[in-house]
Amino acid sequence: MTSHLLVLLSRLYKTILRTFPAGFRDEFGEEMVELFGERLAEAEKQGAWALTRLGSQEVCHWPVALLRLHVYHWQKKRQRVVRFLVDVSRKSWFGIPSQANDGRFSSHQLLLEIFPFLFTALLICLLTYWPPAQTYDPADIALLWAGVGPLLGLLLGLAQKMPRWAYPYSGLLVGYTLWLAIGQRLVWLWVLLVLTVLSLIILAVVVHRQGQPLPKFFQQIGVSATLDWTRLSFGLFGTAPLFILAAFDNAFLNQRTAYLPLALLVMVMTAGVYGRCQRQDEQLAVLLAGTTLLFVPALMDHVYWQSWGGSIVWLLALWAWMITLLLLPLLTVPTQLITLELLTGRRSKE
Repeated sequence: MTSHLLVLLSRLYKTILRTFPAGFRDEFGEEMVELFGERLAEAEKQGAWALTRLGSQEVCHWPVALLRLHVYHWQKKRQRVVRFLVDVSRKSWFGIPSQANDGRFSSHQLLLEIFPFLFTALLICLLTYWPPAQTYDPADIALLWAGVGPLLGLLLGLAQKMPRWAYPYSGLLVGYTLWLAIGQRLVWLWVLLVLTVLSLIILAVVVHRQGQPLPKFFQQIGVSATLDWTRLSFGLFGTAPLFILAAFDNAFLNQRTAYLPLALLVMVMTAGVYGRCQRQDEQLAVLLAGTTLLFVPALMDHVYWQSWGGSIVWLLALWAWMITLLLLPLLTVPTQLITLELLTGRRSKE
């Protein structure tokens, strides 16, 4: 009788331990089982009643201990989350690493950063105003610049470990490939390719985290992307020429208006001001404000040539889409910080 009761109480105690937090069980589980076994051995000497009293005590103390342990571990997790969020806030909004070689300190780098915007603006003006054309065909831009220029710029940036000036080329390439996909009714294929690329990036980070280091080339690109998360927004700002062309896509000749070069000028100035900003919150504010301002000339053009009506809805939709694109990298900030710690930590060990 006593031996059966001893086995029953031992199993009951192990069942009770399974309800405690996993971290607590890993740290103290074996020790507590051994200690309870010793208490059972002492109680066994006093008979079945002593064993029953010991078991009832453990059962009565179990709910209070369970509640206290879960609250304690929840508070520890909460403190870690709060510390992590504070760290995210500091790193993602204010501090930009000094090793990020960009236009903040170098006029040469700043010129490289605004070059794709400046060249695209000049090319659009050239094709629009000289020689005067009866209609404006965005395909000219796609053939002369968007098909080759951004691709070459991105490849050169990859060879240079993705400095900040290389990111707008990726935005231009993404924007114009989407433009062509819409024209060819292949948006589904474009979306599939983008999702495939994103999935491969996530898979690469997971594989790297699980102990299979990526080649140093990809590690360096990953570190570049996580040095300053707003450079991802800056890259997506590279789609601005596409949005400007869409905003001025109306029934009238673009060569009759001076508002188009004004919008392009706002785009180039936004890129230049962004390049000089010292803090990430200022960088994001400049991109958002510049995006809003570059739609103002388009609005003035629509109001001058047409009535308000559907033009306002169209421009608001374009503005909302571009603002959403610029804010999307904000969702990746925690992941970027974790990736940066993994990449830099592993690199230092090597």
